Amino acid sequence: MSKNKIERNLDAAAVDSSVLVGSNWSSKKIFIHACFVDDLQSFYKQWIEQSKGRMQFFDIGYNGELEHQNWLPSKICCETGEELTKENIDVKIGYWTPFTWKPVRKDLKEKAMKYEAFECQKIDCSCNDCKYLDRENAYCKKLYKWVRINANMCHPKNQKCFVHRRT
Repeated sequence: MSKNKIERNLDAAAVDSSVLVGSNWSSKKIFIHACFVDDLQSFYKQWIEQSKGRMQFFDIGYNGELEHQNWLPSKICCETGEELTKENIDVKIGYWTPFTWKPVRKDLKEKAMKYEAFECQKIDCSCNDCKYLDRENAYCKKLYKWVRINANMCHPKNQKCFVHRRT
């Protein structure tokens, strides 16, 4: 289904003002609200109706439904699989995919994000995260040479010498 066809359907849709979000709401508040709506498709359509420019954040799925490009709203915690409540939900943002938002239990968010970052950094093998890096001089104390520091980039050549600075 084309975006123009979706927009025509939105124009014809009856807007239920009880589902619409406040214009001063943060993206986080809107995401959390989306996790608890009864009909996510209706919510998306009505949210786009408030501002047609929001359509740029959506794709049309194979089944013709709207899919937010970055959000994965759900009542289910992405870490534990348990059902969340409005009181214990927070947003987890991915290390390698910082635009992907997932619901997580508030008390697990910080630990989960740190663990994900640590595991991703071990795969990246960036000198920036290596315990042998002299950060002040950009010098490798293991290989005795100057290095380039590129955070969040993969460095396969470092696989054999890399040791994470937190190990």
